[in-house]
Amino acid sequence: MTGQAELIVDPANDKTTFIGGNDTRLVLETQTIQSIPENMKMTLSNEEGHNYLEFSEGSGIFYERFESDRFAGINNSGIFISKRVGNSVLPVASFDYSMGIVAFDDNQTPSVIINGDTNGKGRVTTDELMIQGGSDFAENFDIVDEVKVAPGMLVSISDAKGNLAITKSKRDKKVVGIVSGANGVETGLVMGQKGSIADGDVPVALSGRAYVYANTENGPIEAGDFLTSSSIAGYAMKVKNVKKAQGAIIGKAMTALEDGSGFVLVLVNLQ
Repeated sequence: MTGQAELIVDPANDKTTFIGGNDTRLVLETQTIQSIPENMKMTLSNEEGHNYLEFSEGSGIFYERFESDRFAGINNSGIFISKRVGNSVLPVASFDYSMGIVAFDDNQTPSVIINGDTNGKGRVTTDELMIQGGSDFAENFDIVDEVKVAPGMLVSISDAKGNLAITKSKRDKKVVGIVSGANGVETGLVMGQKGSIADGDVPVALSGRAYVYANTENGPIEAGDFLTSSSIAGYAMKVKNVKKAQGAIIGKAMTALEDGSGFVLVLVNLQ
């Protein structure tokens, strides 16, 4: 050890004393915070070029704003935010050295845990996950096609390697889903596994709501109609005969298209 310093808090006298490695002293007037133990001791040390900070049991550094029920601090477990409820102090969130980033509910139970390394993998643990940036569930695929792929196009299985291509025929029973992100409705949740066959460069909506390119080749589309692939590459059309289209239905239209071609919002549900 090449150096050591101590920070001693004396709540009884409203003073904090910093003792440097060369025995220099710096005394600061402080406002007493009741949650700080009277015998709090913080040790700053340097060993092999690394600085270390250690507190005595039950001690830490606390920061509290006036007229606020919350305060932040640091102790041997990590960095934390707590709140005062009556005479009690309840945890709100923390960066815990062992658990990761943790948020607590009103019962002091961890409700969200973000751990960057759990058995070599990152993990988020929570009861409810709210996605606000998009409305579909998608997976990443590789799309091999001479035609330029665009969000809203229908795609289907192309080969035995797991690649996809733009649909080019009516009632294509190899149809997989819709290229996500068309007409202002972004991808919601994306699944995939890097470095495996279950990966790719293009998110394809497999469920949820997404816009698809559609035409009226099989008649005007009304909300509630089943949709399938049309003869136009990447476009969907109305299903007239459900039995005939079984296995090639991509979902149910939620908006209408009276004539020509355009975007139709689809509740994706392959069947």
